[in-house]
Amino acid sequence: MKTENTIGLVGLVAVVGIVAFFSARYDSLVISVPFVSSPTTNTTSGLTNTSASASPSVNLDVATVARHSSASDCWIIVSKGVYAVTGYLTKHPGGASRIIPYCGKDATTAFATRGGNGTHSSSASADLAALRLGTLGSTTTANTITQVNANVSTLIPQSGEREDEDDD
Repeated sequence: MKTENTIGLVGLVAVVGIVAFFSARYDSLVISVPFVSSPTTNTTSGLTNTSASASPSVNLDVATVARHSSASDCWIIVSKGVYAVTGYLTKHPGGASRIIPYCGKDATTAFATRGGNGTHSSSASADLAALRLGTLGSTTTANTITQVNANVSTLIPQSGEREDEDDD
């Protein structure tokens, strides 16, 4: 009987651990946007809300981009444009590892030189344009961020599935 109790306890701990792991992972993937009734600035996210019904605005500055510096929340700067590339990481033909070092940073040179291996194609530039939040120094809205994140589903297939180009 003692063996069954031990096995049961180990199983319970394993299930709780798995649930905790995936709950934390889910929480890190979900972008929450606070809506408040009075004008405020959330200093950790850069969101500003000017009305209860309006979408909060997001300042697209270097500090805001720097807060999006992980594979689960990745923004980059390319030629003063700010891009939300989190959902694109798994679709990038060169692999996510080519972009992740630039999360939260300026990736202008890396994009322009394809990481030192040539130049990106026009379709790569079009893919990047679909992920544009705005220009560095401007503001955008949470609605724009949501729309850009939805644009990922319309972009290129995963690595190795693009037949017309091999230079990305």
